[in-house]
Amino acid sequence: MERVLTFTANPAIDVITRVNLVVADRKLQCAAWVVIVSLGAGGALAVSAEWSERLTAPTVPLKSRAGAGDSMVAGVVLGLARGRPLAEAVRFGLAAGTAAVMAPGTGLSAREDAERLFAAMGTGIATPR
Repeated sequence: MERVLTFTANPAIDVITRVNLVVADRKLQCAAWVVIVSLGAGGALAVSAEWSERLTAPTVPLKSRAGAGDSMVAGVVLGLARGRPLAEAVRFGLAAGTAAVMAPGTGLSAREDAERLFAAMGTGIATPR
């Protein structure tokens, strides 16, 4: 099972610097093998010792930001539980988080929206490290 650390980036801090610090720190403290940074509407960044990937969030109508980060984490976990490769699970998480902003108020993301967005995102390209 993958050990995954996720957090939402503070836009005032250089994301790459923060990720590198977190990867180094967390590998020693909690043996995290992967760091996934939610960048909100800017997408996500996933980094491991073997690869990194910057994902762009699909453009959708914004109704609410409530629950988007939690939906992203849930989507990553669901992708891993379904046996998807890590890079694919991260893309599914981004799709689930994006689907959440389409729901009004504190509504949850719709499965159909997450699946449709995921399919539209394609395979993406992982960058070897």
